[in-house]
Amino acid sequence: MKLVSVYNRRFAALHLKAFGVTPDICAAVQYIEHFEVFVPVRQQSICLVHSYFSEIYRAYSEHGRGDDMSILGYTYRLMSHLVKNYTLAELTEPEYKSRMIRLNKINSVTDYIHEHYNEPLSTAALAEHFYMSKSHLCRIFKDATGKTPVRYLNEFRIKKACVLLNGTNERISDIAAKTGFESLYYFDRIFKKQIGVSPLNFKNPNKPQFS
Repeated sequence: MKLVSVYNRRFAALHLKAFGVTPDICAAVQYIEHFEVFVPVRQQSICLVHSYFSEIYRAYSEHGRGDDMSILGYTYRLMSHLVKNYTLAELTEPEYKSRMIRLNKINSVTDYIHEHYNEPLSTAALAEHFYMSKSHLCRIFKDATGKTPVRYLNEFRIKKACVLLNGTNERISDIAAKTGFESLYYFDRIFKKQIGVSPLNFKNPNKPQFS
């Protein structure tokens, strides 16, 4: 059977970290790092995992009374479901420690990207900053996130650009520059690839577009 790493403990840590998780949730995520978890490519399996993430995000977004407990509850249900149904192997202590070291490196890289996305960044610059070779950075980053550092950076920049396009009257060229794109043409191309429409059409969806 073909297997794909739709979820593993590194993926969860990166996503849950973005929600501003509590120490209790961190402990739940850390527990699963002792296992090698893979989800088979079956629609039912993938949908159930995604549904847990959706509930966690919904509770975080609404942030109403009791939602902190909901986030913790769904996190433990997700971890339990994955360990019970999709564990291929339990890691030895040295393997676990090695994995944690890689995870901490990736979290440091993503934090740096989030803080400096509007500055000139490249894989070479990231590798130099974190005292790694480009090839090593790309390998561990893609292993953890499923994306290259450049793709992750561009996707984060586009998300920031969407917020500005929706919430301000700034010119598209200024928004491109503010989100770290030195070339308006490159910004337009990456935006279309990720969002499906041009920045102009995204900002003014009812305005006729001429080629």
